Amino acid sequence: MEDLVEYINTVAYANMAVTGTPFCASAWNGFILNLKHVVKFYFAQNLATWFVLMGYFFILVLQGLVFFLVTPHLAAADAAGAFLVVLIFSIFVCGVFLGLFDEAVAGTLQCMAIDAELNSGLVSTYSYGPPSFHAKMNAVFLEEKAEEES
Repeated sequence: MEDLVEYINTVAYANMAVTGTPFCASAWNGFILNLKHVVKFYFAQNLATWFVLMGYFFILVLQGLVFFLVTPHLAAADAAGAFLVVLIFSIFVCGVFLGLFDEAVAGTLQCMAIDAELNSGLVSTYSYGPPSFHAKMNAVFLEEKAEEES
């Protein structure tokens, strides 16, 4: 149940940030957009989750290596306690900074879905967002279209 409420909150906040509508309307509109573009949302959110997990792993491993390189003179008992403190602090910092990545992906997906809905799904007529985003999206959708036709 908690995961469902967290999902609805994420969708609602992302849609509120884009459209400025109230929470309940944003939750409903965001949910409907997710249903319409379920494959894109699922793939992008799972990819973002993997990047976050890789980020946790990479940061924690590097933090551990740096800790043992910087503090080689500590006794084993002192090093274990200090390493535990550093590890807990590193996990907290990773959670704060990498947790924002999931929200950014949700917001970007909402922008893409809203833009697609406003322009009847025509990628070439997207009018919001940076030009580099449109160039990449056009390349992706043109490749998909070419694969479907062949």
